[in-house]
Amino acid sequence: MNTKPRRAISGAALLGAVQRRLKQETPSDERVSPMALLSYARAYAEAGARLNAERLTEGHRDAPVQFLMHSIELYLKSFLRLSGRTVKQVWGHNFAWLAKEAEAHGLPLDDQDRYVIEVMVHTDAWSRSRYIETGFRTHATALRKEGQHVHPITWG
Repeated sequence: MNTKPRRAISGAALLGAVQRRLKQETPSDERVSPMALLSYARAYAEAGARLNAERLTEGHRDAPVQFLMHSIELYLKSFLRLSGRTVKQVWGHNFAWLAKEAEAHGLPLDDQDRYVIEVMVHTDAWSRSRYIETGFRTHATALRKEGQHVHPITWG
């Protein structure tokens, strides 16, 4: 039996280890094509729209928000991959950067699109939609209402 006490790891060391691991696990450009991202985005958008239309009365009624927000993220990443960005460049959840870059590369975003992205950037709606947390939430509800009008982004 090993009785040697474990060495405590600092927060900085843990963060560094996680960041190194994530860099190693970033998929290659060949494995994450723009069309694959687009297909996944459409699936999430459709799932979110259908759940939203059901007007859930049980459990976590704002669950469709997760699907709608993830579809927005994937649409932006798909467009940027199609515009020549690498997977490494679009990896992560920097929604402000994704939207800014997509607009700079010609993706038209209207005021409503920008509003939903601003909610994702400046609130915890995105992270809270992914994890169960009880209590009052205003941002997810606002985004759900806006989500009724979110339509798939297309380019051609």
